[in-house]
Amino acid sequence: MTKKETPPLLDANTDLEAPAVLLPYQQKWIADESQLKIAEKSRRIGLTWAEAADCALVAASDKKVWWAKCLLCRL
Repeated sequence: MTKKETPPLLDANTDLEAPAVLLPYQQKWIADESQLKIAEKSRRIGLTWAEAADCALVAASDKKVWWAKCLLCRL
């Protein structure tokens, strides 16, 4: 069997810019670290998408308590 070659890694100094995934108001929603956030929600505005992105970022950055911050507060 031949060993599969792994693709080369990108240098940390590359000038590539990732496209913005979240809209500006979604970015503001995530940046708000208040204990209680209140918003007037309507259909298909992406609030759930922003919350999911926030949980993913928290889970990726803090492996010990992500469940308390993401799962328990969303129940």
